[in-house]
Amino acid sequence: MLFQSDRLYTRFFTMDDLDVFYRLNGDEEVMRYIRPVKTYEECRIFLDQIIGWYDDVPRNWRVALVEKETGQVIGTFSIMPLTNTTDQHLGYALLKSYWGKGYATEVAAAGVAYVFEKLGYNSITAITDLANIPSQKVLVKCGFKPEIEYEENDRKVCRFRLIKY
Repeated sequence: MLFQSDRLYTRFFTMDDLDVFYRLNGDEEVMRYIRPVKTYEECRIFLDQIIGWYDDVPRNWRVALVEKETGQVIGTFSIMPLTNTTDQHLGYALLKSYWGKGYATEVAAAGVAYVFEKLGYNSITAITDLANIPSQKVLVKCGFKPEIEYEENDRKVCRFRLIKY
């Protein structure tokens, strides 16, 4: 376990998680603002790659988000280097059946605390599609501030930042 909140904890993925990993990454609605959907085989390759990242430094973690009450994987949480910067990037995705329950805000807040307290970073970024208002609301609730809007891969995005005080 990397970190936990009241209802959730994070852990490293294993290949046993492939089916739920595919349910996330193969769902067009879940992936709408993240990346193109992946086939089952593409998910297998991607999950294998993710597991290989766990020993990398600097950390490049995409981990399983687990509901404590049921022990079910309900999504992913990531802390990764932001390309072409010295920043770390926070991200999350949840299965649709777990939307609207406050889990995204809960894991984002716990993830920020982990990044600041355990990893020793002084700031963290997050990037959302401009149309992804629910994710932007999560970030603002957690103290992130919009920093810059720009175009990336033919879509308009906003980079948010939270600085440790």
